[in-house]
Amino acid sequence: MTERSGGYGADSSLLDLIYGITYEIWEERGVELIKQYYGEDIRVFALGNVSDGAEAVVQSTHDTLEAFPDRLLLAENVIWSTEPDGLYSSHRIISPMTNKGPSVYGPPTGKKVSVRTIADCFVQDGVITREWLIRDTLPIVTQLGLDPLEIAKQQRQGLSETTHEYHQSELSRTSSESTHQSVHWTEQALSARWTGSNDIEHFFAPYAVSYPGPLAWLSGRDAIKHHGLATLGGLQPSSVRVDHVATQPWGHEGEEMAVRWTMTAEHTGPYLELKPRTEQRVAILGSVHWRIVDRKIATEWLGFDGMGVLAQLVD
Repeated sequence: MTERSGGYGADSSLLDLIYGITYEIWEERGVELIKQYYGEDIRVFALGNVSDGAEAVVQSTHDTLEAFPDRLLLAENVIWSTEPDGLYSSHRIISPMTNKGPSVYGPPTGKKVSVRTIADCFVQDGVITREWLIRDTLPIVTQLGLDPLEIAKQQRQGLSETTHEYHQSELSRTSSESTHQSVHWTEQALSARWTGSNDIEHFFAPYAVSYPGPLAWLSGRDAIKHHGLATLGGLQPSSVRVDHVATQPWGHEGEEMAVRWTMTAEHTGPYLELKPRTEQRVAILGSVHWRIVDRKIATEWLGFDGMGVLAQLVD
């Protein structure tokens, strides 16, 4: 049997490559094409799991399709940038799917769910060599009708040593002071957004709209201001580090910005009904897409893995 060859490569534009290979791998179920499009030694960063190698990506994709065989990856946008040694894309996706098979969450429930993912990829010569997956799996768990605390305990037991080391390294890295002046505005905007500071008026338009989840939306700057504190609950942000910024023009007067960020927070009060333990800190990997008009955020699509946070907190 002849192995299938994908239709994209180093000669493809970045947008065509990202949209195209996502469709081939998921919608057309060309899972083995991952070995063509991903570097053999690729590392994929996610708050709930860090994996190494293209074979791990192949297996993860097969597992997901076994659990959700009708899963689609519907492209919403790609915001990209040119880097000194490659290209960087931030791909926003919405996925409707039905839980028809066993998953990491347990036996099939038969329920339909929807999840938003922002996948940031570093591409060299048409091959993805690093990837950061920001997918909020908390809405998946709640839409499946499962108990987040019980699922978090299961995930905690299954965390690899590599993932534990990643969490610790991020806690140390975000504690140091940022030296990148070019991301100062974005760090301030994120800090104001998550802490509910009155400074948020300097960054968000009064009419701003936010989509913090696949089934959630907020209208107006005040609603966005209160959302940050309500979502984090007993998690008090201690630092926000911007790890990458990509921008593209939008229309004649605006721009689109993709920001990958890492936040450190102290568990000082209840988070999803989980009471705090002494001096416990968590690392939060997140991403946001902003549409900016006249230097103020008019629309945002926001994501971080709430289950990945909870798994760090449970015993």
